[in-house]
Amino acid sequence: MTGDRTRLLAALDTLPQRPRTVYLLSAVDGLSCADIAFRLGEPVPVIEAALVEALALLDARMNAPPG
Repeated sequence: MTGDRTRLLAALDTLPQRPRTVYLLSAVDGLSCADIAFRLGEPVPVIEAALVEALALLDARMNAPPG
């Protein structure tokens, strides 16, 4: 489990700022897209797009071959 956590943290470090922030507010703080949108002063669709981007990038990085 520690290896997966290390890989996830490394993958998070590679995300652009907006998707990383949105992902962390959702995954760690448990906020909904509407709550994140309110907090960041952005429309909900912008937040949803950033979350989709974060998840796609994380998936690609977590499933990429090592090296």
